[in-house]
Amino acid sequence: MSDKHTPEPENVKRSEALARLTKLPRVDTGQESVADAVRAERDSAALT
Repeated sequence: MSDKHTPEPENVKRSEALARLTKLPRVDTGQESVADAVRAERDSAALT
């Protein structure tokens, strides 16, 4: 049985990932949805 105050490894990884995400700059997509922005980034990366 694990201690409630000791985070499980997957929680630690998730916390570290969330900490990195909070350090990223915010991007104003205007009228573009986040999904459309991600698709555009993916498509432009595939072309290079």
